[in-house]
Amino acid sequence: MTAIETERLLLRLPQLADAAALPGLHCDPVAMEFIGGVHPDCGEGEWPVRLWLDVDRLVSVIAPANVGSQRLAERLGCTRGETVELADTGPAVVWEHPR
Repeated sequence: MTAIETERLLLRLPQLADAAALPGLHCDPVAMEFIGGVHPDCGEGEWPVRLWLDVDRLVSVIAPANVGSQRLAERLGCTRGETVELADTGPAVVWEHPR
């Protein structure tokens, strides 16, 4: 894949060095609202995380009150799993994506 770069944006395949920034990103609710793949209006072909990562298992962790994200997970063919307790935001449901 070729990188796409503008003055404010760089789109490229992930690199190992990118992993250090992920915990801070995942704890930023504003960032996760836009890049967490949870916007209820996006469709399967528009969900960048699913296309960007090459992993054996992919899950979404969704707050029980976030009905829009739950509907998206269902449209993407995800399977609802266990409810977990997150230290900073409370309960959340783990949705596993199909392979």
